[in-house]
Amino acid sequence: MLIEYVDQNRIHENAGSLKLSFSVLTKIFGFFDSLMEKSVIKVTQIILILLLFSTVGIAQNQDFFKPDSVKKTHFKKPAYDFYREINKYNVIWNEPSKDASGSMPVGNGDIGLNVWVEPNGDLLFLIGKTDAFDENSILQKLGRIRVHFEPQPSINENFRQTLNLSMGEIIINFSKDFSACIWVDANNPVINIETKGKKAFKQTVTLETWRDSIHEFKETQVSDMFKNLEGPDPYKTYIYPDTIASGSNEIRWFHSNGKPEVDGYGENLRIQGLAPFANQFIHPLFRRVSGALITGKGFITVSQKQIVSGKEANKQHIQIVCLTTHPNSGKQWSDSINNISKQYSSTKSAECKILHNQWWQKFWNRSWVDISTSDKKEEADVYQLSQAYTLSRFMNACGGRGALPIKYNGSVFTYGKPDNPDFRQWGGVGYWFQNQRHTYYPMYAQGDFDLMQPFFKQFHDILPWQKIRTKLFFGHEGAFFPETITFWGTEVSGHYGWEPMEKRKNPLASSTYLTYYWQNGIETLLMMCEYWEFTRDTDFLMSILIPHAEEITRFYTIHYFLDNSGKILFAPASSLETYHIAINPLPEIAGLKYVLPLVANIPLISDSLRNRCNELLKYLPEIPVQEINGKKQLVPAQLWTMRMNVENPELYAVFPYRHYGDKKKDLDIAVNAYNNRVFKNDYCWNQDVIDAILLGLKVEAKTLILNRASAKNHSDSRFPAFWNAFNDYIPDIDHGGVMQNAITLMLLQCQASKIRVLPCFPNEWNVNFKLHAYNKTTVECEYKNGEINFLEILPQERSRDVTN
Repeated sequence: MLIEYVDQNRIHENAGSLKLSFSVLTKIFGFFDSLMEKSVIKVTQIILILLLFSTVGIAQNQDFFKPDSVKKTHFKKPAYDFYREINKYNVIWNEPSKDASGSMPVGNGDIGLNVWVEPNGDLLFLIGKTDAFDENSILQKLGRIRVHFEPQPSINENFRQTLNLSMGEIIINFSKDFSACIWVDANNPVINIETKGKKAFKQTVTLETWRDSIHEFKETQVSDMFKNLEGPDPYKTYIYPDTIASGSNEIRWFHSNGKPEVDGYGENLRIQGLAPFANQFIHPLFRRVSGALITGKGFITVSQKQIVSGKEANKQHIQIVCLTTHPNSGKQWSDSINNISKQYSSTKSAECKILHNQWWQKFWNRSWVDISTSDKKEEADVYQLSQAYTLSRFMNACGGRGALPIKYNGSVFTYGKPDNPDFRQWGGVGYWFQNQRHTYYPMYAQGDFDLMQPFFKQFHDILPWQKIRTKLFFGHEGAFFPETITFWGTEVSGHYGWEPMEKRKNPLASSTYLTYYWQNGIETLLMMCEYWEFTRDTDFLMSILIPHAEEITRFYTIHYFLDNSGKILFAPASSLETYHIAINPLPEIAGLKYVLPLVANIPLISDSLRNRCNELLKYLPEIPVQEINGKKQLVPAQLWTMRMNVENPELYAVFPYRHYGDKKKDLDIAVNAYNNRVFKNDYCWNQDVIDAILLGLKVEAKTLILNRASAKNHSDSRFPAFWNAFNDYIPDIDHGGVMQNAITLMLLQCQASKIRVLPCFPNEWNVNFKLHAYNKTTVECEYKNGEINFLEILPQERSRDVTN
């Protein structure tokens, strides 16, 4: 195995010219043979697979304007009432829902609610929180709340449940005479439920729980703590009960994580050989306390799980404070939540609501996309697309400012199963990078940089573990990042495999889907560079980007051998999850070729980092291109086999690593690869629509983007942005992420100093948008009836960089 040669023939930081011997090459292929003998597909050598598909022509762009014309500033700025324009995408339901699958989302960035009304008139909602992980690293719901009214409201033709986007609230008109407003304070961890009626009424608030006793959980998912992918789980998973600690005239409950007899975190470290380093880190789950406190003026205790308004009134208001603390005790948690509740209660609710509304106003005003058409045949589909974009962005705002990143498989808006709302397909433990990234790419153009902070903070926080793992596994410095990581930074146990590291010949993950799938580190570095390009945030650069760049570049400088031509030989390797055996995979080569110059060109980095980037570039092989069926095209690797998944690795040279694209050199090589791609499924994390846009394939891109937003793709839920599970779970957040990113790329593309406006937008559609570009730039544009009516670039000196 290559791992046996970690001290020989390395590329050192002084970039000595080394050669790969024939004996080492033989051992590499011997390792492939050994691996293949254990796989389902039994082969004895690397097979070069030719992709034999017919090719089609390249769609050409029709320029909307000549570059010089965009520098003019005499266009009249259209009046844009963001309240009116955003609220036309409000979701309005005219009848109650049967269950949680008919729920509507609202939140404040950390706390997310699934809200619905039952046919009997009861108001229900699930409470999710971004960091409410239990002992098993299951992202639990805090609970389910039921609000019952007396007299019971009569549900009739006047019923309306409205998601009011501009204010970040849900308004429910049960009838003409009775209504409720639900909002989660954008600036405080407090849920507000305000009800009012023409006639006085009483209401009962009940906490509904399902974690009432210790019981075994038997539906473990792929990334759950004790999941074994190759047989029975090694240990049983136990769910532990919440603590109900209500005092007078309140409902108070929390889940306080103990340390189970078999500690999943401890086992996770043990099997990966990391237990000796545990004392350098805080246990991420033990003594994590999550819960809530419900109070209301005039409400009195009925039981530990129920309070009721003491007397009838025309207006009533309950508040729910939600809190996670770590590491902490239940007593410390209670003291903290008491302080928050007391301070919030002393503040006038009207003042908090004004500040809450202001936050949402600033959010919607920093960017928008409003697409329409004059074609009656397409009008409904285009509206649906524009609404889907807006709702998906709204959901990210509701779940993207917490302590931990948005989870690709549902965010805080999963509704699970009736007897277990905590259920989440693929589990709560793993943050799968292939999926996570799509949630965050559109946020650059949207200007939602605050929502990106938890994502980058996580990678900063887990970097120490990656350095330790790299040293332990390979005996050298630097850091590599696995595809499926826990939020504390280790490999998901089931993917790593349950045989302890010290008993293995190869210390890497035993699942061949992930053994050599290390794109995470390179692409995260790209995303950090993009964040720098957009924001010019020097604090971020110094504290997060540069430390990450140091370790990623150090790893790739040291880890691999050189071949006989003096270039890095990326082997053993895989090409994403699709081809488990590859030599010189395109994503690694294209990724490093793209990101290293970005790092090297940052003015504030050290000379040593800049020199390392430039030196490493010299040793990279060419991006894999082969002639297939008489035409040159990108291919997944120099050699590849053992196909097991449905990605198109060759198109990583289009996105995320934008070497090829419309108006760029050798466009036909990339278009041929797109036309001949093996997998043509554009849903979930598949990126066909993004590739089509970046290649300038307008007709194809239009078809794909409309399909992605279509109602069939959220048919399992009532809410039109709760995307079906596909490869993930409901709501499929990365499905909406790809759609948002595709739309922003239709309207605006940045690379180097250039800003392309409307590079792949359908000529027959209209749009009003405000988006962000590199170097703290905003672009506001109105395109209507085939003409640009208004274009404003701020700061104005950036106008010279605008082109189509």
